[in-house]
Amino acid sequence: PVEMPPDPALAQRTAVTERFLSYVDYEPTSGCWIWMGSERTNRSGWRYGKFGLGRRRLLPAHRVSYELFRSGIPAGHVVDHLCGMTLCVNPGHLEAVTQRVHVMRGDGPSARQARKDHCVHGHSLTDAYICRNRRERVCRTCVRIRCEANRGRRSA
Repeated sequence: PVEMPPDPALAQRTAVTERFLSYVDYEPTSGCWIWMGSERTNRSGWRYGKFGLGRRRLLPAHRVSYELFRSGIPAGHVVDHLCGMTLCVNPGHLEAVTQRVHVMRGDGPSARQARKDHCVHGHSLTDAYICRNRRERVCRTCVRIRCEANRGRRSA
């Protein structure tokens, strides 16, 4: 029988996978794989794991995990942590989604504003009643009332 030579790409992938898993601590309660290796804090204060591939090439650990254990990340997509733990690299807790879906799942100002269905004065914020300016959604009914009040003040 002829022995096949080992596939160098497969051997390299196995070595990377083993090195990657050496930085993972398994949390039995939540099922999270907590990243114990290098990490960075982004501008918003979130901590993300970093994994070195090649010379001076640090990649987000959750993205490496997704590509190692699931599949490639589609163009225009980001990897979202379904568990909410940014240091988790469990591929079962990760999902590739668009940036809009990622933002809407969060609790940041953009997501909170987009989820509103009534203005502060109780008017409905359906698409028919929304003016979009540069920074926020504005209730047309409130704008109309404000304009009428200003017109009344000017004419008096």
